[in-house]
Amino acid sequence: MLLNFDHIARYYNILSTIVFGSSIHKAQLQFLDRIPENSNVLIIGGGSGKFLKEFCCWPVGGQSREMLIKSRIKKILYVEYSAEMIRLSKEAIGVIPENKLVEFRLGTEADLRNDEVFDVVITHCFLNLFEGLQLRSVMNKINSHLTPGGIWLFSDFRISSNRFHKIWQGLLTKIMYLFFRITTGLQNKNLEKFDDLFIAMQLIKVEEKFFYAKMISAVHYQKGSFMKE
Repeated sequence: MLLNFDHIARYYNILSTIVFGSSIHKAQLQFLDRIPENSNVLIIGGGSGKFLKEFCCWPVGGQSREMLIKSRIKKILYVEYSAEMIRLSKEAIGVIPENKLVEFRLGTEADLRNDEVFDVVITHCFLNLFEGLQLRSVMNKINSHLTPGGIWLFSDFRISSNRFHKIWQGLLTKIMYLFFRITTGLQNKNLEKFDDLFIAMQLIKVEEKFFYAKMISAVHYQKGSFMKE
């Protein structure tokens, strides 16, 4: 899938805030306190660095940023397809000493090495770039790098079951996909039922929280320790 987010990277956060206010950002920050100590974390499709900066500076139980880094995060691999998003993300966390906490990798899930495994996977508004068999392939590939017992923190768009909300949310979704088709070359048009796909991979939904009239969902999934690839 040949997409180009470079020329909208600088405006991405502004545009999302205009439409959704702080809802996307709040969804992304949910369940961070579920991350186990000493975790290797994969963030894929992380965008322009707004979440990464918050994530690296996020306090847990009154702890400082430095305490969070020492006690919770061993290493972050930040995989992003857009070179401009990578540049902005590096700029965003320039305050982190020597950036030793984060490894940036320009690419996709296909660029994960076979020997790389993670305790935590984070995908925020990334899976909506795919549909059908391609989406299933992407999710299975990512899941193959998640250690048994690991957690997958996910946030993305959905369509509420409420009849009134379903109408305007469906229209807004079509407008979003049209915008990204024009600006990035994105081809798919519809949101998949992500929860069904996680269930098919035998990931357990531990908890979920909704935002923006239930159009945005944040979910904490866990991979059972008994599961094999």
